[in-house]
Amino acid sequence: ATTTERLGFVGVKIDADLEKAIVKRYAIKGYPTMMVVDATGKEIKRVMEYQTSKQMMEFMSVRFPAVSPASRTPAWAPSTRAR
Repeated sequence: ATTTERLGFVGVKIDADLEKAIVKRYAIKGYPTMMVVDATGKEIKRVMEYQTSKQMMEFMSVRFPAVSPASRTPAWAPSTRAR
């Protein structure tokens, strides 16, 4: 099993300068902003300030639903391309 399958989520890093539609969709006002969204793009939770490693682990301790191989990359996520 891949890490994604074991953990049940997909990590996506967004470049706000390139992905302006996502910044607008989620009303991101400052950086860093870390969010958890479900496969449909619905926001589960958010934090908008610097996080220590411990704080980040606590934030990410939310229980994620299983990710099926067919839905590893949410439809709302930006396309992968060389940057």
